[in-house]
Amino acid sequence: MKKTYVFPHRIWQQLFAASIALLCVNVFAEDVYKDFWVAAEKAPIYDKPNGLAGGEYTWAEGVQAYTKKLKSAPIGWIPLLKYQANPALSTSYLWLRRQDLWDGKPKKVIACWPIKRIEYTVGHWAIEINFKPDGSGVAEELTDIADGNIGPYKTHAYMSQNIVLFSALDKDKRFFFTAGYKPEDRHLYPNGTKEWTEQTLFDEKELKGCTAQPVVKQKNTRNPSR
Repeated sequence: MKKTYVFPHRIWQQLFAASIALLCVNVFAEDVYKDFWVAAEKAPIYDKPNGLAGGEYTWAEGVQAYTKKLKSAPIGWIPLLKYQANPALSTSYLWLRRQDLWDGKPKKVIACWPIKRIEYTVGHWAIEINFKPDGSGVAEELTDIADGNIGPYKTHAYMSQNIVLFSALDKDKRFFFTAGYKPEDRHLYPNGTKEWTEQTLFDEKELKGCTAQPVVKQKNTRNPSR
């Protein structure tokens, strides 16, 4: 008589659990977002690709692309959920031009960083960073954000397209902020200058031989994304 093999009950449980996990991945995949930052000083928001503009994002503001829609988006366009920008537009998605967004390829500043100290405040949170001309810095949060850890942290300036990103370099990997940089006045402008900043520049002797544009390493060795 031919024998029939029956899976043990535990194996059936494991297969069922794996199926549920796979289903959850597929169901919730549409809730995954990808971070971008605005590289243009003003980035119009469109109701559809090549459609009508209704509102705008400002320089160095963070936006999140809707990942599931991003895969099928027209070339050169980034889809957002409408609640992020202008709920008055009667569309399921809003759109930004890819050309208005940061290329996401930060390069390490290695010389001629002009800012000696910056104190950045947004809402109830504030941070102070003291720099060296090579772009390295020490950051300390001036207000506790509930986890009790306020630093100090080692950080560094990474930039491209005149967008600068700061985050902790140690195991904490805490993200600090992103800012626009204007060579004409050698200042940082976090989030379209909406937040308050206090900045001190190095003097002319400390920046001797430097142009207004910081020197960056040509090969990107680290991507300090969130």
